[in-house]
Amino acid sequence: MPDTLHVDVAVIGGGIGGISVASELALDRSVVVIEAEREPGLHATGRSAASYVPSYGPPMVRRLTAASLPDFDALSDEVGRPLLTARPVLYVADAARVPALARILVAQRGGPVREISVSDALHLCPVLRPDVLVRTAIDESASDLDVAGVLEAFAARLRARGGRIVLGGRVTSIRRGLTTWTVQAGPTLVVAGEVVNAAGAWADPVARLAELPSLNIQPRRRSIFLARSLQVRPPAGWPFTLAADETFYFKDEGESVLVSPADATPVEPHDARPDELQIARAIEAVNRMTTLGIRSVAQSWAGLRSFAADGEPVVGGLDRGEGFHWVAGQGGYGLQMAPALARLAAAAIRGEAIPADLAAVGVDAHALAPARLLRGSRGGNRAAAG
Repeated sequence: MPDTLHVDVAVIGGGIGGISVASELALDRSVVVIEAEREPGLHATGRSAASYVPSYGPPMVRRLTAASLPDFDALSDEVGRPLLTARPVLYVADAARVPALARILVAQRGGPVREISVSDALHLCPVLRPDVLVRTAIDESASDLDVAGVLEAFAARLRARGGRIVLGGRVTSIRRGLTTWTVQAGPTLVVAGEVVNAAGAWADPVARLAELPSLNIQPRRRSIFLARSLQVRPPAGWPFTLAADETFYFKDEGESVLVSPADATPVEPHDARPDELQIARAIEAVNRMTTLGIRSVAQSWAGLRSFAADGEPVVGGLDRGEGFHWVAGQGGYGLQMAPALARLAAAAIRGEAIPADLAAVGVDAHALAPARLLRGSRGGNRAAAG
């Protein structure tokens, strides 16, 4: 006999967005997370660059990221080890990328990014070519992020508060009743008072199953690879080194170098595979900027980052879908802003005011609401830009 679960909230999607908001909601509600795969965090969460960068992303993302730092400290205390390890981000520009770096410095005025000399940059990352490097800046508030640790910490919170996670529960139907939603998730039937759509790249298909408008959440592929280099890394490690125009980034990873072309190719939701052409272009760009001399790839993978048209996350519900809420469109920033975004989403789902600490730093719930993506469109079916 198929299982039937009766809960207050069904969260569809077991990535960092779904697990974190479920853990917040489980404080006062019965919650189940429904994940299509056999493990949580498979498609985007588990394939990230594992970084916390307060200067990275559009304005609301940056504010949510900065506001998440105390939450990461609390999570670290819970698991008994640091989930963030300091590693600065070094923005680098050759002559062609100087305008891009100038734009970053203007946008970040008063923020954590500051310009440093080329000689200081070379001291931090000796593999950069002094004859190519023209201008540099640094964000010293950035860190490496323990992805598995963060995901498991939120999952442990969820379970400790009475929530549960259903794996292998691919959603095939969502039906609205008078007072409840019925979700068919693999062999499990979930009857819930409210549904949270945290399905990442599959957020629009999930909305269509519920007969609600699509918000044109666009999945975009990001390729990452590990390469070997003969260069010796400094004892403290290199910075996370990012081209000012975001055409590549790299950092040391054990005895290898982790590199990405920072690609964002629009794709249909699927189990993403790396783009070999993009990887080849990244190798060429990194070798032109550094003395790494990368020639081959030891391992490569890809994940899906999902974007709304304006690049900001989507949090909240639509009047026409009472009890149906969105936590989607986190782009490439889902992990670094997860704690604050979860608290914001939980407040919206409960019908509460935005948490005071988020309001204090300028987080605007209306700027993240799904209704913004339907204005001026018929049925919300505009093609996503950006």
